Amino acid sequence: MSYSKLKLSLQSGNSVVSYQCQLTERISVLGALASIASTSFHLPCYLWNLGSNTLALIGSDKQEVLADFNSSTNPFSVLQFLLTEAQSGIFILENLHPFLVSSSSDVASQVAVVRLVSQVTSLAFDFKDSQKFIILLSTADRELPPALSSVVPEFIHPLPSYEDNVALLKDFLPSLDPALDTGIIPQLAVSAGGLSTEEIKSGLRYSFHLNGGKLTPDVTQNLLDYKIDRLNAFNLAFTAPPNVKNFGGVTNIRNAIHSVKKRYSHEARQRGIPLPKGWLFVGPPGTGKTFVSKFCASILGFPMIAVDTGAIASGGASYLRQLINRIEASQPALAYFDELDKLFPEPGVPADVQQRQVLGLLLTWLQDKVSEVFVVATLNRLDCLPPELTRLGRFDEIFYVGFPPAGERKDILHLHLARFDDRYKQGGDPLTLKQWRVILNKTINMT
Repeated sequence: MSYSKLKLSLQSGNSVVSYQCQLTERISVLGALASIASTSFHLPCYLWNLGSNTLALIGSDKQEVLADFNSSTNPFSVLQFLLTEAQSGIFILENLHPFLVSSSSDVASQVAVVRLVSQVTSLAFDFKDSQKFIILLSTADRELPPALSSVVPEFIHPLPSYEDNVALLKDFLPSLDPALDTGIIPQLAVSAGGLSTEEIKSGLRYSFHLNGGKLTPDVTQNLLDYKIDRLNAFNLAFTAPPNVKNFGGVTNIRNAIHSVKKRYSHEARQRGIPLPKGWLFVGPPGTGKTFVSKFCASILGFPMIAVDTGAIASGGASYLRQLINRIEASQPALAYFDELDKLFPEPGVPADVQQRQVLGLLLTWLQDKVSEVFVVATLNRLDCLPPELTRLGRFDEIFYVGFPPAGERKDILHLHLARFDDRYKQGGDPLTLKQWRVILNKTINMT
């Protein structure tokens, strides 16, 4: 995993930076940061957190702590020590982020937060042109407050790409089962998409012990099952490419999805044709928007990842960013946002801070997205969506999925009748035109 942007930021004069990673990646991230301190900056690396209350040297065989620092659970005392007394080095302060945001209306709590934010700001300027650097490491999915984001660069530990997964598997698999056929690696790398490095290793160990201490050809399915469980923990429902057969109605969507598939082809990539963004499906409940989305995933040959919009509404932009990272790492995929309008207030009601942050992140992602992720979002009413999301460059098309007209209702009935009566197969039709008129008149406004 590359830390080049973080290293470049420190070398460019940013003395305080923020780095987010998953808790499962903590050990490897700390090792990488200590290595950067030693090889690129020739400085010692120290770690502080509430568990140790010391500034302990890491990345070295020596078990040392800074003797001048008195153990403290007060984050302000740590920052004050670094400002006035500490020697040169790279200092990792773990999970300081929660102390930088106040969730209380208590005046004393708010004053403490402002004081701490001010101290971090002072360090960001006072440490410039010195040999002191601070890395604010977060393993609790917490971001910096807006007051610090302008002076403290933020970095997020990326999920591995397909190429990263291939390299990892080539290195790790022989340690588990040297006899495993390496020809399975490309398929395994696809199944591993959306998992972190440590999660991939854990999933492979799970398969190893599940099959009696060896890796069988079932390892790909085992790893996929493990990934589904992990994504479920993030409220992402992963479904392998759905097998949805033909259906009646929405002929325009069925024709359009085949055109989208061509834009994902190798020839389209060679000609530089832009990748598709996604579609909006608008219509009343129960008209088949979810089923049509599965059909689109089936035609594209993409797995479908259903996103819980309710969880985004409560988790905010930070949570949405995690989901986007998981979805992007799982490409190619169809990302399905059901009832997207749940993320935003009713028409005429002003959006709160969290809703504006979610909207801003969605707009940026949809506008800048260059991955093989096709986004399908559904909603009941178009006027419930902020107009920014419907402008050119966010979604390629907006389709209305409503009650099927007479011709489409006949196609739908024909498909279902053929399941129970052979007379309707191969284009057969035992009903008269008059009988069809009666049936179609009785099914007006039915889905």
